[in-house]
Amino acid sequence: MTASVNYSLSFAQGTGSVSNTQRNIAWTSAQPPKMTAPLDFDQRHKLSINVGYELDKGQGPVIGNWHPFENLGIDLLYNVTSGTPYTPTKVYNEVTLAAVSSEPAGPINSRYGPWNASLDLKATRSFTLLRQKLEGFVWVLNAFDTKNPVAVFSSTGSAETSGWLNTPDGQAFLVNAQSKGLDGAGLYRLAESDPNFYSNPRLVR
Repeated sequence: MTASVNYSLSFAQGTGSVSNTQRNIAWTSAQPPKMTAPLDFDQRHKLSINVGYELDKGQGPVIGNWHPFENLGIDLLYNVTSGTPYTPTKVYNEVTLAAVSSEPAGPINSRYGPWNASLDLKATRSFTLLRQKLEGFVWVLNAFDTKNPVAVFSSTGSAETSGWLNTPDGQAFLVNAQSKGLDGAGLYRLAESDPNFYSNPRLVR
């Protein structure tokens, strides 16, 4: 049996998260920023716990002369990571074509998204067939099918909703949709349900 625990603490700060961050500043000859802020990929905490268990030939429970679990290996990997930063904004329409601009409600990348956690499982079994040693495996990623957000709406800090329907403009949108016989709330919430806001669901390989 093997086990390991790894933890990392890191800080990523600067005046631009990508190479063209200050493109518009250079184009307009504006004053470039001189104060650093957390970069888009600043992920402070990462924790991984790995546990492995392996049986060799002839090991494990016996049924008659048969060892059903011999040459079997099981690995568990549990990952926990903190969220990445985002710039908070005042509530606005973030999901439709009417979303044209945002108004910051705080400093650049001053808030962080939610933490993520996932469990991966891999089981391997080696066997001999026609004098050849073969190995089969089942690899399950995100075994608990955890819904892990990787992006959030800047208005709310949530991956579920932008909060726009609760504003006067949002209420006016609902009334207008209703006058046309449309389910405005359902349509908007469907648009808010962006799968790109989440990491992969359970995958079995």
